[in-house]
Amino acid sequence: MEIMECSLDDINELKRRYFTGKVHLAYSGISTCGSGHSWNERRSFYIIHIILRGKGTLMKGKKLWHLHAGQAFGLYPGESYVYTADIQKPWKYCWVGFQGSEAEKIMYEIGFSRDNPAIRLTSVSRYSEVIREIAEYRGFGYADEMHRTGLLMGLLTDMMEGKAEDAPQKIVVPGKLQENSGAAPENEKMNADIANEAAASN
Repeated sequence: MEIMECSLDDINELKRRYFTGKVHLAYSGISTCGSGHSWNERRSFYIIHIILRGKGTLMKGKKLWHLHAGQAFGLYPGESYVYTADIQKPWKYCWVGFQGSEAEKIMYEIGFSRDNPAIRLTSVSRYSEVIREIAEYRGFGYADEMHRTGLLMGLLTDMMEGKAEDAPQKIVVPGKLQENSGAAPENEKMNADIANEAAASN
């Protein structure tokens, strides 16, 4: 019987090449925005924002998305965006930023695109819990990095499985309103469930 052995150095090198090459964490956090708070800095990595409560807008070029709790929006490196909290009901969101050779594909598999950066989720609370764990995890050793990357990979995988693909997205272009078709009647119940869950997480 042939036995193949793999040294600890080989395992560590495999982990390093997989995690840092495919995808790795840039940063994460949770923010409760003030009324009308706006952000327009161009980033060098991918960022996913998950809206936990409230609402706001996302603008890219001449397109404007009106977003609310239960939705997420994904930002791409090198692109210019402006996202602004609503005056009356400013949003609270959590976010995670990441990079790597598989990052663009991961965004696509979750449901984002450069032309349509907004999706609806079937849940928000479980994502915020993971992102909070990532943000609060302390430690800067190799094992700590591996732990945070594992949480990130689990989060992204869960988002691929938890998006509501048939939900419509409204896109406002100056002088014109565009709305994707294909929403099913049963979405009304799902939307109500999302709103209730978002309210419960406040």
